[in-house]
Amino acid sequence: KEKIWDVLLYDVKDIQARRSYHDVYYTHIYNGHYEALDHIFVSEELVEENYRDRIGYVQNVRVFNDHLLDDKLASEPIPAWQGDHGLVTAEIRLEPSED
Repeated sequence: KEKIWDVLLYDVKDIQARRSYHDVYYTHIYNGHYEALDHIFVSEELVEENYRDRIGYVQNVRVFNDHLLDDKLASEPIPAWQGDHGLVTAEIRLEPSED
């Protein structure tokens, strides 16, 4: 198992969901379906529970999706220039160096 841990990637969405009381994560709306299409993945060295090899951790994840409109509910047409994906951001806190 240890060999696979070094190549696994962890979705910051799952990391944040473990800390949160609610999971409202969508980056795209199509035909009334709210989906998470955009992701940030990190290696095990940035997962807080990995005490041995951790060099930092994901402190906060935010999805900027207020501009997304459900075309099934919108009363006006959505402009073609408006982006149709939310922006996923992750704040990563690095551990202090031992030097």
